[in-house]
Amino acid sequence: MPKAIVIGSGFGGLGVAIRLQARGFKTVIVEKNAKVGGHAYQFIKDGYVFDMGPSLITAPDIIRSVFATAGERMEDYLDLIPLDPFYRVYFHDGTYLDYNGDESNMKTQMARYNQKDADEGYDRFMKKSKALYEAVILEGLGSSPFMTAKSMLDFTPRAIKLGAYRTSYGMAKTYFKDFRHRFMFSFHPLFIGGNPFRAPAVYQMIPYLEKEGGVWFTKGGMYSVIQALEKVFRKLGGEIKTNAEVRKILVENSHVTGVQTAHETLEADLVVSNADILHTYRDLIDPQWRKKWHNTKIDKTDVAMAC
Repeated sequence: MPKAIVIGSGFGGLGVAIRLQARGFKTVIVEKNAKVGGHAYQFIKDGYVFDMGPSLITAPDIIRSVFATAGERMEDYLDLIPLDPFYRVYFHDGTYLDYNGDESNMKTQMARYNQKDADEGYDRFMKKSKALYEAVILEGLGSSPFMTAKSMLDFTPRAIKLGAYRTSYGMAKTYFKDFRHRFMFSFHPLFIGGNPFRAPAVYQMIPYLEKEGGVWFTKGGMYSVIQALEKVFRKLGGEIKTNAEVRKILVENSHVTGVQTAHETLEADLVVSNADILHTYRDLIDPQWRKKWHNTKIDKTDVAMAC
């Protein structure tokens, strides 16, 4: 049986570990903290419980597919609660908008501030958001690495047509006149620590994703998703090592052979890092195994808070 190691036990780490274990890999998750969860960890103080990472679910079908990979039903582990409104967005002048997927409700609220935004802007914006969603999610452009000049050149005409060269706020600005509507339809990059004034417009697929699939909470808080995924992974026979910080990804002859933790060396045929990408390249992989442009890119990268 081939061996796989997954670094990190957040949503991504647990998800890929379940898929690997279900497909015949003997999979071990190595987690530096005392509990699983990664950025989705749970903080308990004086009897109160706080989710310290993600606070809502926008694509339950993705989570459902992870359970299905293991032959399980998400509904047997989680009780999802639809949110309405999705958000209440407050503005500096004291006004607010209740943001949800109800087109009529949204237009009624927007008309209070700009009739044209409600009559024309909303539909036009959602049409563009749908086009981005179809390109990124349905056609798989969101999972394309674009690691070569050719792949970037091939995508350039499509990117121009989609308006992906704009910023998230820049795209919203082309559809709406009122400042409230511009902010309301461009704030989503904040969820991943991004800046709407700098983040690419590809994130403008999220409003359509939310409109069609809803926004959800889960009974017991977001950490209950982590607990459910952990339970499924262990049920499949997977192993989790906590308090096991990875110091190095081991490489021989350009092939990954395992990881070195603070306490032991673990061999593997495959290593997946769900740790921070800059930390992975800069700290876990020796320089001789990194491409030169990786080092340059890392040194020039501005980082924000991760979510």
